[in-house]
Amino acid sequence: MKLTATGHRPGSIMTEFTPASIEEIEKLLKEMPNKTCALDTISAWIDKQCFKELAPSMRNIVNTSLSTGDFPDSLKLAYVTPIIKKPNLDKNILKNYRPVSNITIISKVIEKVVSQRLRDYLNSSNLDTKFQSAYKKEHSTETTLLEVLYDALRAADAKQPTLLVLLDLSAAFDTIDHELLLSILDYRFGINGAALQWLRSYLTGRMQSVFIDGVSSPVSSLQFGVPQGSVLGPLLFTLYTSPVADIAECYDIKYHLYAEDTQIYILLDADGQVQKKLVEDCVRDISKWMAVNKLKLNCDKTDVILLGSHRLLKDIDTRISIIIDNCKVTLSNHVKNLGCI
Repeated sequence: MKLTATGHRPGSIMTEFTPASIEEIEKLLKEMPNKTCALDTISAWIDKQCFKELAPSMRNIVNTSLSTGDFPDSLKLAYVTPIIKKPNLDKNILKNYRPVSNITIISKVIEKVVSQRLRDYLNSSNLDTKFQSAYKKEHSTETTLLEVLYDALRAADAKQPTLLVLLDLSAAFDTIDHELLLSILDYRFGINGAALQWLRSYLTGRMQSVFIDGVSSPVSSLQFGVPQGSVLGPLLFTLYTSPVADIAECYDIKYHLYAEDTQIYILLDADGQVQKKLVEDCVRDISKWMAVNKLKLNCDKTDVILLGSHRLLKDIDTRISIIIDNCKVTLSNHVKNLGCI
């Protein structure tokens, strides 16, 4: 199967972001959470209280940025706060932390405007990945879990167990290649012109400093990745990884994506060997695509589980395992899927 980072140019094209209105900016300011970044000169609660007075100036900044295709360099610095991924993890091991970027309020406002333009375009052009529930209106982790559970229950009623594979990515947000991302946005989603120029400006020249207990580290530049904690970063990540859905569909394997959490699943027949091989081939091609596009599957945190009734599962060989990147992943008795066990 040909692995591609770009796909085919769609019929729809987006060349620019429409200007924001006063009413839109007022609404964004009113709905802004009361969290203030150390880089902000004015506290968030003041911005919310004075939204009517601030909206005209804020709109001018936003629309100037959109019309010129330039995201201001002064807004590209983020303070990164390390957040422990799980309470029971060793706090002395750095890989157990998630780097969450804190950005200024004006940066969030501009990103929210662009994010809404992108969502409206993707939705109206039918370019959304069908089974992707992250950062999408009326979709959530609950949407993902209910879809997978519904499919597993229907399979159990048909006396077929479901083999579910939960793929984990290593430092997913931090390794995205900007040029590859821009190429995907252009050829796969038809985003070009001033809109693509603005996104290029947003991605390049970004800086970060680790901020702990009021003390910040020296500033360093970011050559790769999208900032976690930003508005646009997670959305851009989902667009970057959208070809994963194509690979699953090529193998006629069910899938559901939620940001960096990818789950694929298939119904098993009597001995399950044919479907098991299909899943392994699918995961192999997903892994290849990720390697080409600077992402990496984490075998150590990838889980496999069989779902079905007790009667169904007692007749299945529980020694079944999946080979992923030359690693043998054996069946688990229970897994944690998007916070749910």
